[in-house]
Amino acid sequence: QDAARTLPATTRPIFAALAGMPGIQSEMTRAANERGIKREDDQVRHDAQSLVLAARQIEHVTELLYEEPVPQFPMADGQVVDIDTSVPIGAGSFTWYGVSGIGIAEFIGGWAGGSMPMVSLSGYSKNQPLHPFGLGYHYSLDDMRKAMFADFPLDAQYGRAVREGHAKRQHLIGLWGREDLGLPGLIKHPGINVVDAPADGTGSSRYWANKTADLILRDIHTLVTTTSTVSYGRRQTSHVGLPRAEYDRLNAMRMGANGDTVTVMDFLKKIYPAITWFVLDDLAAPLSAGNLAADAAIAYVRDPRIVQLVIPMAFLQHPPQQIELIIKVPCESKSGGITLKEPPTVTRMDSIGLTVL
Repeated sequence: QDAARTLPATTRPIFAALAGMPGIQSEMTRAANERGIKREDDQVRHDAQSLVLAARQIEHVTELLYEEPVPQFPMADGQVVDIDTSVPIGAGSFTWYGVSGIGIAEFIGGWAGGSMPMVSLSGYSKNQPLHPFGLGYHYSLDDMRKAMFADFPLDAQYGRAVREGHAKRQHLIGLWGREDLGLPGLIKHPGINVVDAPADGTGSSRYWANKTADLILRDIHTLVTTTSTVSYGRRQTSHVGLPRAEYDRLNAMRMGANGDTVTVMDFLKKIYPAITWFVLDDLAAPLSAGNLAADAAIAYVRDPRIVQLVIPMAFLQHPPQQIELIIKVPCESKSGGITLKEPPTVTRMDSIGLTVL
């Protein structure tokens, strides 16, 4: 039985169009005359072959999209916080729980049998919505023809742009959230510590560009120790994100005069050896999607028990759909925003500079 006859009726017109090309018609006519069979039957057989080739073209693009990472969007790529994929993609919302233990172990000699102290738990729960978003791509039938007859894969540029578009949306939600949709983000999460850089630089400036190394170190000390201060030492900052201009400044600024080769960043890594320092370009005001008036820095505790980005569906490419002479490939993603069980473990320092692009 011809493979084409087993195809859904909705897919046959796609490949009937391919078979309608003049070059294909003449070839099928010649073959039909030689074999003495009907031209219509040969056309169906050719359409079936075209279907297989076209399906493989889309499959090739799909493999490329799923395999390629998106490091330019570090929040979506799991570089800033861990990703939680445990929420089912069919859910419309999810509930998470925050629990803190209260109690301290007592010496065994201080209690009689059966009276061992027990820890008590104080907890809370929060329900967050899940929101899908979509962005697709398309190919024309002519693109299919060219790829099939030249025997080369379809250009994945469109599909790659769509994959990056979905990652960018996940990245922005993870950083800034969408308050109107009930999706919290890390940097603007309610309850985090927010402080301004002191205005004691040259000309009463807050910007690090107008401060000495000592004043910058003082600001950074405030940034990284606020979490341990408000938690009475129970939590310690593990990661600090900086805008690129300020990260470069710390790597270039020397601690002292007279040929001192130790930079501010060298000194920071020495006195805070457990902290990871990294560039987060979105902390520059012009790259913050309108969320910052000036450049900022962020310090936080990276621990999946405390903070995660919920992504039930990172990227899903649906089967191709033909609309007239266009084959559209719809794609979707889904996000639940940030779950931050201990907001005081995040500190943002505003007005450390102003990047000019």
